[in-house]
Amino acid sequence: IRDVYKRQIFKRYDEPKTVERATVDPDMATLGPEFGGDAAAVADALETLAERDPDAFAGESVTVEIGDGDATDAREVEVDADVANFSVETVTESGEHITPHVVEPSFGVGRTVQTLLAHAYTEDEVDDEARTYLALEPEVAPQDAAVFPLVTNDDRLVDLADAVAADLRAAGLAVTYDDSGSIGRRYRRQDEVGTPFCVTVDRDGIESDGPDTVTVRERDSAAQVRVSADELAGKLAALRAGDEFESVFDGYERVETDVETN
Repeated sequence: IRDVYKRQIFKRYDEPKTVERATVDPDMATLGPEFGGDAAAVADALETLAERDPDAFAGESVTVEIGDGDATDAREVEVDADVANFSVETVTESGEHITPHVVEPSFGVGRTVQTLLAHAYTEDEVDDEARTYLALEPEVAPQDAAVFPLVTNDDRLVDLADAVAADLRAAGLAVTYDDSGSIGRRYRRQDEVGTPFCVTVDRDGIESDGPDTVTVRERDSAAQVRVSADELAGKLAALRAGDEFESVFDGYERVETDVETN
């Protein structure tokens, strides 16, 4: 108990309080000869008991436990109530002794990110081939979209893809550009890092009548729609803000593919 007090500080009340306090004043002249080296431990145990259970002093004697608390060392001793000198006093207190402590939760950003990735990790099959992807919500995905030219040996597709990527970045969207490998491989790479939408510039989009169009692929379902390149930035911004893919592109031309997800 005395070691605990050494680690305590005094916290002052805003206003003094009048309380009833159970106290003991052990007669050490009696405890010393009776308990020898354990007399101080008996006195401490009496003080603790008075605070915890004042009714224990109602009889002619009181029993307390001394020792370190393990089964081999702890033992009970009986003390006459007169020796304990138990009393209840009315005292005015200006504060109390408290043991300072600090709550130090270990909750860094690393654990949050790990939890997010574990929750988003998803496996399915696309055309009977295993696929892994991060089902991240658009607002937390590292990239808002990826832009691809379908092939790199057609300057018209490459130029339009460059222009589309530049326009999207100018609109404040995080965009990655990828022209390496087959279109299927590029889709898989973006799926694995959680990119929610892939924009592909193909020949159908530049050779048809009217304004240039591109396809937009949704990551989880692999569904694709065709949209005007001029409308693209606004549509992707709406998707990033939380609008559903089906509602944003309601009425737009669906791109028929042989891709099936399971």
